[in-house]
Amino acid sequence: MMQFDDLHRIGFGWDVHKIAKEKGELYIGGIKVSDNYRAIAHSDGDALIHSLIDAILGALSRGNIGIMFPANERNRGRRSVELLDETVVVLKNSLFKLVNIDCTIIIKEVNLGEQINEIVTFLSSKLGIDKRKISIKPKSGNGIYEGVLMAYSTLLLKRRG
Repeated sequence: MMQFDDLHRIGFGWDVHKIAKEKGELYIGGIKVSDNYRAIAHSDGDALIHSLIDAILGALSRGNIGIMFPANERNRGRRSVELLDETVVVLKNSLFKLVNIDCTIIIKEVNLGEQINEIVTFLSSKLGIDKRKISIKPKSGNGIYEGVLMAYSTLLLKRRG
């Protein structure tokens, strides 16, 4: 019989939302990055946090964001950081701890260069890991992905103890 090595788990998450050029608030990684765009979404449309939630839940074999937070009235308009907080509780109650995360954000309309450090600092505090273990790479998409916010997240979990 094959034995399952359960010391490490890898999680992958992806999310995408259309964005509209209109007065509103656009959040990426829990940080407001624009007042001139807003995500078209059931919640606040923070695709980076949504991809992180999917990566955590996937690594724990707990499904995805749509299972844990269905598109219902309770979740309509919710801040994604609230969803992340609930997901972190699930992670903390598991046998695993977060080792590192690697994310890519694709958005043409907003230059994130100056806000990446703020996003990393915020996520570090929410996830309880050192900032040096968080990599976030913003990309413009070279004009291919106009009007969308897309995020990919990969992470490693390690068994506690």
